[in-house]
Amino acid sequence: MEKVIKCPVSNRVIELDVDADSWFVTIEGACYLIGDESDNAVLAVLPFLEIPIQDFKKSVSEFLIKYPGSIFPYEVFIHAGFKHGSPHWTDCALEWLSGLNHKPESDFSKELEIIVQKKKRYSQKSRHLAWKLLKRGY
Repeated sequence: MEKVIKCPVSNRVIELDVDADSWFVTIEGACYLIGDESDNAVLAVLPFLEIPIQDFKKSVSEFLIKYPGSIFPYEVFIHAGFKHGSPHWTDCALEWLSGLNHKPESDFSKELEIIVQKKKRYSQKSRHLAWKLLKRGY
């Protein structure tokens, strides 16, 4: 497996299995498939959402120069942040979603609608960004 990004705030590493074209998060020898819907896989990707999306995209694009056929699953990370549901991870997921610079293949409208509606749970800034993304058709 090829090491792609090490999380600066934890001992997690994103790796690509080139032969299988599969992405993994490795934590102290344990390996979690990115995109697996298990709770452990979802929790494994969360700390990477704290990296600004532009910095993350730069690192990934530099890596993918060697593997032009591979596509990084940004949307899986965004789904993980929304699935967790805490205001912190939701804010991180919103920032990543707004920083994609393209309309995602996944439909995030349900998650965005929940954020807009929950005035007591999410900040005005988060609700406004969610509304803005909804209007763009995300």
